[in-house]
Amino acid sequence: MAEIGNGIVYGAETLALELTLNGREVCADVTPDQNLLTVLRGALQTTGPKCGCGIGECGACTVIVDGQAVKSCTILAAQCQGSDILTVEGLAGLAAADVAAAAAAVRTKGGMADAAGDAQAQADAGLTAGFVGETGQATGGASGDPSDVHTGEMMGKLRRSLPLHPLQQAFIDCNAVQCGYCTAGFLMVAYAYTQGHESPGREEIREAISGNLCRCTGYVQIIDAIESYVKQKSAGFPEIFAKIEAEEKAAAEAAAKAAAGSTGGHAEPGGEADGGGSGGSGAGATDPPDGGIEEVTLTDADSEAPEAKGGAA
Repeated sequence: MAEIGNGIVYGAETLALELTLNGREVCADVTPDQNLLTVLRGALQTTGPKCGCGIGECGACTVIVDGQAVKSCTILAAQCQGSDILTVEGLAGLAAADVAAAAAAVRTKGGMADAAGDAQAQADAGLTAGFVGETGQATGGASGDPSDVHTGEMMGKLRRSLPLHPLQQAFIDCNAVQCGYCTAGFLMVAYAYTQGHESPGREEIREAISGNLCRCTGYVQIIDAIESYVKQKSAGFPEIFAKIEAEEKAAAEAAAKAAAGSTGGHAEPGGEADGGGSGGSGAGATDPPDGGIEEVTLTDADSEAPEAKGGAA
Protein backbone atom coordinates (compact mmCIF):
# COMPACT_ATOMS: atom_id res chain seq x y z
CA MET A 1 0.00 0.00 0.00
CA ALA A 2 1.19 3.49 -0.77
CA GLU A 3 -0.04 6.90 0.32
CA ILE A 4 -0.32 9.36 -2.53
CA GLY A 5 -1.35 12.87 -1.44
CA ASN A 6 -4.16 14.08 0.82
CA GLY A 7 -4.17 10.89 2.85
CA ILE A 8 -5.40 8.66 -0.04
CA VAL A 9 -4.05 5.15 0.56
CA TYR A 10 -4.41 2.91 -2.44
CA GLY A 11 -5.05 -0.69 -1.57
CA ALA A 12 -6.64 0.16 1.79
CA GLU A 13 -10.24 -0.81 2.38
CA THR A 14 -10.99 2.33 4.37
CA LEU A 15 -9.19 5.42 5.55
CA ALA A 16 -9.85 7.84 8.39
CA LEU A 17 -11.04 11.14 6.96
CA GLU A 18 -10.64 14.10 9.31
CA LEU A 19 -11.99 17.52 8.41
CA THR A 20 -13.82 20.54 9.78
CA LEU A 21 -17.51 20.54 8.92
CA ASN A 22 -19.52 23.67 9.68
CA GLY A 23 -17.05 24.65 12.37
CA ARG A 24 -16.83 21.21 14.03
CA GLU A 25 -13.98 18.73 13.72
CA VAL A 26 -15.35 15.42 12.46
CA CYS A 27 -13.95 12.06 11.45
CA ALA A 28 -15.34 9.30 9.25
CA ASP A 29 -14.10 6.05 7.81
CA VAL A 30 -14.37 6.25 4.03
CA THR A 31 -13.32 4.18 1.07
CA PRO A 32 -10.96 5.70 -1.48
CA ASP A 33 -13.65 5.72 -4.17
CA GLN A 34 -16.37 7.54 -2.20
CA ASN A 35 -17.18 11.04 -3.31
CA LEU A 36 -17.66 13.88 -0.83
CA LEU A 37 -21.43 14.05 -1.34
CA THR A 38 -21.87 10.39 -0.39
CA VAL A 39 -19.85 10.83 2.80
CA LEU A 40 -21.60 14.06 3.78
CA ARG A 41 -25.08 12.62 3.38
CA GLY A 42 -24.16 9.19 4.75
CA ALA A 43 -21.49 8.92 7.41
CA LEU A 44 -21.67 12.58 8.43
CA GLN A 45 -25.50 12.87 8.30
CA THR A 46 -25.39 16.26 6.59
CA THR A 47 -28.27 16.12 4.13
CA GLY A 48 -28.43 19.75 2.97
CA PRO A 49 -26.41 19.00 -0.19
CA LYS A 50 -28.67 17.11 -2.62
CA CYS A 51 -27.86 14.50 -5.23
CA GLY A 52 -29.34 15.72 -8.48
CA CYS A 53 -27.38 14.46 -11.44
CA GLY A 54 -24.29 12.83 -9.95
CA ILE A 55 -22.07 14.17 -12.73
CA GLY A 56 -21.53 17.81 -11.74
CA GLU A 57 -24.12 19.33 -14.06
CA CYS A 58 -26.95 20.53 -11.78
CA GLY A 59 -25.13 22.07 -8.79
CA ALA A 60 -27.63 20.81 -6.20
CA CYS A 61 -24.74 19.25 -4.25
CA THR A 62 -22.63 22.43 -4.06
CA VAL A 63 -20.69 22.99 -0.83
CA ILE A 64 -17.81 25.28 0.04
CA VAL A 65 -14.42 23.61 0.48
CA ASP A 66 -11.63 25.84 1.80
CA GLY A 67 -13.49 28.92 0.59
CA GLN A 68 -14.30 27.63 -2.90
CA ALA A 69 -17.68 26.46 -4.18
CA VAL A 70 -17.35 22.81 -5.16
CA LYS A 71 -19.83 20.31 -6.58
CA SER A 72 -19.42 17.60 -4.00
CA CYS A 73 -20.41 14.77 -6.33
CA THR A 74 -17.30 15.42 -8.42
CA ILE A 75 -14.64 15.33 -5.70
CA LEU A 76 -13.36 12.37 -3.72
CA ALA A 77 -13.92 12.58 0.01
CA ALA A 78 -10.30 11.60 0.60
CA GLN A 79 -9.18 14.70 -1.28
CA CYS A 80 -10.75 16.77 1.49
CA GLN A 81 -8.48 15.45 4.23
CA GLY A 82 -7.95 18.33 6.66
CA SER A 83 -10.23 20.68 4.71
CA ASP A 84 -12.70 23.22 6.08
CA ILE A 85 -16.14 22.47 4.61
CA LEU A 86 -19.26 24.59 4.83
CA THR A 87 -22.70 23.31 3.89
CA VAL A 88 -26.08 25.02 4.06
CA GLU A 89 -26.52 23.69 7.61
CA GLY A 90 -23.67 25.92 8.78
CA LEU A 91 -24.74 29.09 7.01
CA ALA A 92 -27.01 30.48 9.75
CA GLY A 93 -24.18 30.12 12.26
CA LEU A 94 -22.16 32.68 10.31
CA ALA A 95 -24.93 35.29 10.25
CA ALA A 96 -23.85 37.38 13.24
CA ALA A 97 -20.18 37.48 12.25
CA ASP A 98 -20.99 38.34 8.63
CA VAL A 99 -23.39 41.14 9.59
CA ALA A 100 -20.88 42.58 12.05
CA ALA A 101 -18.10 42.43 9.46
CA ALA A 102 -20.24 44.19 6.86
CA ALA A 103 -21.22 46.90 9.34
CA ALA A 104 -17.59 47.39 10.37
CA ALA A 105 -16.59 47.71 6.71
CA VAL A 106 -19.14 50.49 6.24
CA ARG A 107 -17.76 52.29 9.28
CA THR A 108 -14.22 51.95 7.95
CA LYS A 109 -15.23 53.44 4.61
CA GLY A 110 -17.08 56.19 6.42
CA GLY A 111 -13.90 57.04 8.32
CA MET A 112 -12.20 57.89 5.05
CA ALA A 113 -14.79 60.52 4.24
CA ASP A 114 -14.98 64.02 5.67
CA ALA A 115 -16.67 64.50 9.02
CA ALA A 116 -20.09 65.35 7.60
CA GLY A 117 -19.99 62.56 5.06
CA ASP A 118 -18.85 60.11 7.69
CA ALA A 119 -21.72 60.95 10.01
CA GLN A 120 -24.24 60.67 7.19
CA ALA A 121 -22.84 57.35 5.97
CA GLN A 122 -23.04 55.85 9.45
CA ALA A 123 -26.52 57.24 9.99
CA ASP A 124 -27.66 55.72 6.71
CA ALA A 125 -26.21 52.39 7.81
CA GLY A 126 -28.11 52.55 11.08
CA LEU A 127 -24.92 52.34 13.09
CA THR A 128 -24.89 55.54 15.12
CA ALA A 129 -27.99 54.81 17.17
CA GLY A 130 -27.40 53.56 20.71
CA PHE A 131 -28.66 50.15 21.69
CA VAL A 132 -30.41 49.94 25.03
CA GLY A 133 -29.26 47.09 27.23
CA GLU A 134 -30.89 45.50 30.25
CA THR A 135 -29.87 48.46 32.41
CA GLY A 136 -31.66 50.87 30.10
CA GLN A 137 -28.36 52.51 29.14
CA ALA A 138 -26.88 52.80 25.67
CA THR A 139 -24.23 50.16 25.15
CA GLY A 140 -21.11 50.12 23.09
CA GLY A 141 -17.50 49.00 23.00
CA ALA A 142 -14.63 49.97 25.21
CA SER A 143 -14.62 53.36 23.55
CA GLY A 144 -18.29 53.84 24.45
CA ASP A 145 -19.25 53.98 20.79
CA PRO A 146 -22.66 52.26 20.43
CA SER A 147 -21.81 51.39 16.85
CA ASP A 148 -18.95 49.12 17.91
CA VAL A 149 -20.59 46.03 16.45
CA HIS A 150 -17.91 43.59 17.54
CA THR A 151 -18.59 43.89 21.27
CA GLY A 152 -19.67 40.71 23.00
CA GLU A 153 -23.04 42.20 23.89
CA MET A 154 -23.80 43.30 20.34
CA MET A 155 -22.70 39.96 18.88
CA GLY A 156 -25.07 38.27 21.31
CA LYS A 157 -27.91 40.50 20.16
CA LEU A 158 -27.12 39.73 16.53
CA ARG A 159 -27.13 35.98 17.19
CA ARG A 160 -30.50 36.18 18.95
CA SER A 161 -31.96 38.36 16.20
CA LEU A 162 -30.78 36.25 13.25
CA PRO A 163 -32.22 32.73 13.12
CA LEU A 164 -31.22 32.64 9.44
CA HIS A 165 -28.35 34.09 7.45
CA PRO A 166 -29.35 37.29 5.61
CA LEU A 167 -28.74 35.47 2.32
CA GLN A 168 -31.24 32.79 3.32
CA GLN A 169 -33.71 35.46 4.41
CA ALA A 170 -33.30 37.23 1.06
CA PHE A 171 -34.25 34.00 -0.75
CA ILE A 172 -37.42 33.83 1.36
CA ASP A 173 -38.28 37.50 0.90
CA CYS A 174 -37.82 37.32 -2.87
CA ASN A 175 -39.73 34.05 -3.26
CA ALA A 176 -36.63 32.38 -4.66
CA VAL A 177 -37.68 28.98 -3.32
CA GLN A 178 -40.31 26.67 -4.74
CA CYS A 179 -39.67 22.92 -4.51
CA GLY A 180 -36.42 23.72 -2.67
CA TYR A 181 -34.34 20.85 -4.04
CA CYS A 182 -31.81 23.14 -5.69
CA THR A 183 -31.89 25.86 -3.02
CA ALA A 184 -28.99 24.66 -0.88
CA GLY A 185 -26.72 24.57 -3.92
CA PHE A 186 -27.71 28.06 -5.01
CA LEU A 187 -27.19 29.42 -1.51
CA MET A 188 -23.69 28.00 -1.29
CA VAL A 189 -22.53 29.15 -4.70
CA ALA A 190 -24.02 32.60 -4.05
CA TYR A 191 -22.38 32.82 -0.63
CA ALA A 192 -18.96 31.85 -1.95
CA TYR A 193 -19.26 34.31 -4.83
CA THR A 194 -20.39 37.27 -2.72
CA GLN A 195 -17.59 36.67 -0.23
CA GLY A 196 -15.08 37.45 -2.93
CA HIS A 197 -17.03 40.04 -4.94
CA GLU A 198 -18.11 43.15 -3.08
CA SER A 199 -20.69 44.69 -5.40
CA PRO A 200 -21.48 42.41 -8.33
CA GLY A 201 -24.04 43.56 -10.86
CA ARG A 202 -27.02 41.59 -12.04
CA GLU A 203 -25.24 40.15 -15.07
CA GLU A 204 -22.28 39.11 -12.94
CA ILE A 205 -24.63 37.32 -10.56
CA ARG A 206 -26.30 35.60 -13.49
CA GLU A 207 -22.93 34.36 -14.68
CA ALA A 208 -21.88 33.23 -11.20
CA ILE A 209 -24.88 30.93 -10.78
CA SER A 210 -24.88 29.64 -14.35
CA GLY A 211 -23.51 26.27 -13.22
CA ASN A 212 -26.60 25.57 -11.10
CA LEU A 213 -29.95 24.47 -12.47
CA CYS A 214 -33.46 25.32 -11.24
CA ARG A 215 -36.60 23.87 -12.82
CA CYS A 216 -39.09 25.96 -10.85
CA THR A 217 -38.33 29.65 -10.45
CA GLY A 218 -37.00 30.60 -13.86
CA TYR A 219 -33.95 32.09 -12.06
CA VAL A 220 -35.34 35.63 -11.89
CA GLN A 221 -36.27 35.44 -8.20
CA ILE A 222 -32.94 33.80 -7.36
CA ILE A 223 -31.04 36.63 -9.02
CA ASP A 224 -33.32 39.14 -7.25
CA ALA A 225 -32.53 37.51 -3.89
CA ILE A 226 -28.76 37.57 -4.40
CA GLU A 227 -28.90 41.15 -5.66
CA SER A 228 -30.95 42.17 -2.61
CA TYR A 229 -28.46 40.50 -0.28
CA VAL A 230 -25.53 42.24 -1.96
CA LYS A 231 -27.20 45.64 -1.55
CA GLN A 232 -27.95 45.00 2.12
CA LYS A 233 -24.41 43.83 2.74
CA SER A 234 -22.90 46.85 0.98
CA ALA A 235 -24.96 49.15 3.21
CA GLY A 236 -23.96 47.34 6.39
CA PHE A 237 -27.36 45.66 6.94
CA PRO A 238 -29.08 48.78 8.35
CA GLU A 239 -32.49 47.10 8.63
CA ILE A 240 -31.10 44.44 10.95
CA PHE A 241 -29.60 47.02 13.30
CA ALA A 242 -32.78 49.11 13.15
CA LYS A 243 -34.80 46.05 14.14
CA ILE A 244 -32.52 45.35 17.11
CA GLU A 245 -32.75 48.97 18.22
CA ALA A 246 -36.56 48.92 18.01
CA GLU A 247 -36.72 45.69 20.01
CA GLU A 248 -34.41 47.10 22.67
CA LYS A 249 -36.45 50.28 22.99
CA ALA A 250 -39.70 48.33 23.23
CA ALA A 251 -38.22 46.11 25.93
CA ALA A 252 -36.99 49.14 27.90
CA GLU A 253 -40.41 50.82 27.69
CA ALA A 254 -42.16 47.65 28.81
CA ALA A 255 -39.76 47.32 31.74
CA ALA A 256 -40.38 50.94 32.74
CA LYS A 257 -44.16 50.46 32.63
CA ALA A 258 -43.89 47.28 34.68
CA ALA A 259 -41.77 49.07 37.28
CA ALA A 260 -44.26 51.95 37.46
CA GLY A 261 -47.17 49.56 37.84
CA SER A 262 -45.51 47.65 40.67
CA THR A 263 -45.27 50.82 42.82
CA GLY A 264 -48.57 52.52 41.85
CA GLY A 265 -50.91 50.29 43.88
CA HIS A 266 -49.52 50.99 47.41
CA ALA A 267 -51.78 52.93 49.85
CA GLU A 268 -50.68 56.33 51.06
CA PRO A 269 -49.52 56.62 54.69
CA GLY A 270 -52.58 56.98 56.93
CA GLY A 271 -54.87 55.87 54.13
CA GLU A 272 -56.68 53.46 56.43
CA ALA A 273 -57.50 56.13 59.00
CA ASP A 274 -61.10 56.51 57.82
CA GLY A 275 -63.23 53.92 59.50
CA GLY A 276 -60.31 52.76 61.59
CA GLY A 277 -62.00 53.40 64.96
CA SER A 278 -63.18 50.71 67.35
CA GLY A 279 -66.88 51.48 66.96
CA GLY A 280 -68.61 48.55 65.34
CA SER A 281 -71.37 50.46 63.58
CA GLY A 282 -68.93 53.12 62.34
CA ALA A 283 -66.61 50.53 60.83
CA GLY A 284 -69.48 48.70 59.20
CA ALA A 285 -71.03 51.83 57.69
CA THR A 286 -67.78 53.12 56.21
CA ASP A 287 -66.89 50.17 54.00
CA PRO A 288 -68.74 47.03 55.05
CA PRO A 289 -67.60 43.65 53.90
CA ASP A 290 -70.03 41.25 52.32
CA GLY A 291 -72.90 40.85 54.76
CA GLY A 292 -71.78 43.86 56.82
CA ILE A 293 -75.01 45.76 56.44
CA GLU A 294 -76.95 42.68 57.41
CA GLU A 295 -74.88 42.30 60.56
CA VAL A 296 -75.61 45.91 61.59
CA THR A 297 -79.36 45.37 60.97
CA LEU A 298 -79.31 42.22 63.01
CA THR A 299 -77.61 44.06 65.86
CA ASP A 300 -80.32 46.77 65.85
CA ALA A 301 -83.03 44.13 65.68
CA ASP A 302 -81.55 42.24 68.59
CA SER A 303 -81.82 45.38 70.81
CA GLU A 304 -85.60 45.45 70.16
CA ALA A 305 -86.10 41.74 70.18
CA PRO A 306 -87.96 41.46 73.58
CA GLU A 307 -90.66 43.96 72.62
CA ALA A 308 -91.07 42.51 69.16
CA LYS A 309 -91.44 39.04 70.56
CA GLY A 310 -93.88 40.24 73.18
CA GLY A 311 -96.07 42.01 70.62
CA ALA A 312 -96.20 38.92 68.54
CA ALA A 313 -97.32 36.89 71.50
